[in-house]
Amino acid sequence: MKKDKSNLSKKSTFKVRLLQIFVSLIILQGVAITFTFYQQTRTMALDLSSRISDEIVEKTEERVTNYLSVPASYTRITSTIVNPENIINGHEDLWRYMWQPLIMTKQMESFFIADLLGNYVQVRRAPRLATRTIDRNTTPIIDRRVYRSEQYRTYEITNKETSFDPRTRPWFTNISDHVNIQPHYYWTDAYISTTSQKPVIGCSYPVLDQEKGLTNVVGVNIPLENLSLFLSEQKISEHSNVFIIDSKNNILAFSDFTQVVIKDKENEKLRLRKFDEIEIPHLRAVYQFALDNKVSDFFLEQDDENYFVTMKEIQSELGLDLQIVTVIPESELLQDVYRIIRKIIIVFIIIFSISIIAIIFLSGRITRSIVELSKKNEKLQNFDLDLGDPVQSSIKEISRMSDSLFNAAAGLTAFKKYVPSDLVRHLISTGQEANVGGVPKDLTILFTDIEGFTSISEKIASDYLMQHLSEYFDSLSKIIMEQNGTIDKYIGDSIMAFWGAPLENESSELDACRAALNCQTVLTALNKRWKGLNKPIMNTRIGIASGSVVVGNVGSSERINYSVIGDSVNLASRLEGINKYYGTRIIISDDIYLKVKDTFYCRFLDIAAVSGKNEGIRIYELVGPLDKEFSKIQKQFFIWYEKGVDAYLDRNWDLSLKYFLAIKSKLKIKDKSVELFAKRCLHFRKNGHLIPDNWDGVSRFSKK
Repeated sequence: MKKDKSNLSKKSTFKVRLLQIFVSLIILQGVAITFTFYQQTRTMALDLSSRISDEIVEKTEERVTNYLSVPASYTRITSTIVNPENIINGHEDLWRYMWQPLIMTKQMESFFIADLLGNYVQVRRAPRLATRTIDRNTTPIIDRRVYRSEQYRTYEITNKETSFDPRTRPWFTNISDHVNIQPHYYWTDAYISTTSQKPVIGCSYPVLDQEKGLTNVVGVNIPLENLSLFLSEQKISEHSNVFIIDSKNNILAFSDFTQVVIKDKENEKLRLRKFDEIEIPHLRAVYQFALDNKVSDFFLEQDDENYFVTMKEIQSELGLDLQIVTVIPESELLQDVYRIIRKIIIVFIIIFSISIIAIIFLSGRITRSIVELSKKNEKLQNFDLDLGDPVQSSIKEISRMSDSLFNAAAGLTAFKKYVPSDLVRHLISTGQEANVGGVPKDLTILFTDIEGFTSISEKIASDYLMQHLSEYFDSLSKIIMEQNGTIDKYIGDSIMAFWGAPLENESSELDACRAALNCQTVLTALNKRWKGLNKPIMNTRIGIASGSVVVGNVGSSERINYSVIGDSVNLASRLEGINKYYGTRIIISDDIYLKVKDTFYCRFLDIAAVSGKNEGIRIYELVGPLDKEFSKIQKQFFIWYEKGVDAYLDRNWDLSLKYFLAIKSKLKIKDKSVELFAKRCLHFRKNGHLIPDNWDGVSRFSKK
């Protein structure tokens, strides 16, 4: 449609009208000021939080060191006064010596000494205050426990046989397994105490003779629960977390003590929780990020929240490899900043409200037509070509854009009939050129073919056949496209379609199967109507396969076709063709079956090597949705059929034949696949000597 150039020349330009919105520069200035303020205050807040976090880490490091060093030091001091010859003879003196540190030091659960013979002297806090000896010179070995008050008064004594051997415990083997034993602290991994069912860590110190040989080991068990109580008091904000982990990523202490201990799924026993087992999602993400990037101080975004994370090793002379981790939500660090920003924004809105109203009023006429044109352009990008009426505007550029848009829509309306709509929509939205070439992708391919079409075409006139076939194609094509399929081409009376390109489709197998079943349902209704109108009926066979193919543009630089090439394409075509051997309408490959078996009922047909293939694949008939109501006879048919097939694959010809003959005689069902299996059973039963030992049940097809 030609436009009156003289009329266009009278219209003012879009640029002139846009000058009216210069006030927006003031708004940009306000945004810049707000942003600058935010950045500066954010930096200040984060620096302050970093210092606070460092103080907490330093305080925690000092607390942990003091908490562990005091009970550990008693092992070193005690090692200097132990008589290495016989700790049992001197156990009373040892008891009294160790009792006072136990009572005074709350972070001491038990204090003990063992020699190389397995003799054992202990004072313990849990479950009751007691002194204990195990004398391996007696037969049987007796575990003697004297329960006492804090003032060391005895109120109960027990003697029990025991198999406990201190020489097998980690605090002993940590030292005894070393060739060159050095006088320093030896630490065990943290573990759950059998007595208290709470996390503890063990520290031991060697007692050496003059030749530097090991004679005794002094040890102490230190409960870790108090460290968690301490950490719970060190939180910077409501949702911050502080915890301590060892070199094996076990959590020793946590500001939330419920995160320290977990029940093992295998043996139902309590154990320390691993860092990556924390029930708080963003902390698991912290662990993975630190592990992958080997960093100690970082920001991490998780679930629309930034977290400030510090990880620091505890530096002490104790020889422990521990880390303190702090995790703080940035939103809690910056909540005061956000509050000030909100106030600034409110003031900003009040100051510039008059300017904004003026801008809206002056630009209303312009933006109205721009918005309308933008909506029509979005519809065109989505390949929705019903644009409605042209955009009316007094601006020359907008009128030209509207004309161009409607001319493009008219051309695309004709173009979409020749190529897949999804492809054109994709090219328009991405701005890609349609160049020759392809890419490998996993797609689902469907082939249809009309049974006996040659006979149909011989009986009716060509123009009448074309109309009839067009109605058939129109019905099936709509179903395929409704199920997100792409029509590749029409080959005579066949349709080739695929799923997964040009748009990704994670449910391509399910969509293809739904399309096939819906096609058969619609064809049943169409054939009934056509039969009433004395038109030829069109029974359709369908084959569906999936796999890696090359999808893209095939052809020359002047003329191309968007299509797929690959072995799976040939397989889908062959599966469509062999429907006639089994009397079925829809055959799917094993790959399709594995993806749809939880949604659709599929009947195993055979292990088939289609034309051009040496290896066989399992093929199935697509019957219908799993929730479909089958009759009692149909259900019995499926049961006997499956049992017959199982017996057939096990070479039990008699049992297999029994089920297939029962289907024919008792259920009165005529099924071509049943007939096929029955004939095979009779043949194999008669000619069993001809069956090779490596028979794999594959049926080979030499024809397409």
